[in-house]
Amino acid sequence: MTGLALDVAGNSASASISYNVGPWTIVGFDKPVDMGSMNSQKGGAPVPLKFEVFVGSVELTTLDAIASIEQQRFSCDTSAPMGTPTAIPAAPGFTLRYDAGAGQFVGKWDSPKLPGTCWLVNLRTADGSSISAAFKLK
Repeated sequence: MTGLALDVAGNSASASISYNVGPWTIVGFDKPVDMGSMNSQKGGAPVPLKFEVFVGSVELTTLDAIASIEQQRFSCDTSAPMGTPTAIPAAPGFTLRYDAGAGQFVGKWDSPKLPGTCWLVNLRTADGSSISAAFKLK
């Protein structure tokens, strides 16, 4: 970026600066969700969704940092998506807030009462960064 300044006497000066804009960093989902494998969950039971969002080293703490949290059913055998994603905040029983004491966002997803099905929970931030966790309901 280059800026130019001009004063009333006609003197001018310019300065340039370079910067990189990187993606936001999402830390989580934290325990009890296992990000490295399929999570086994009782259908209809609440699942705590705990995470942090950073821009560089600055932690974001307001809900406008979160663009969406969605659930989507997928095939347990082939992992192929089934149907369309549904916004979790529209689902009954969903809450999301920033817990200043814990230093993280805390949500509660009420998993569908559909034993034997698989679901993906996807969190997307306002900059487009995302994380997902997979669940098989029992």
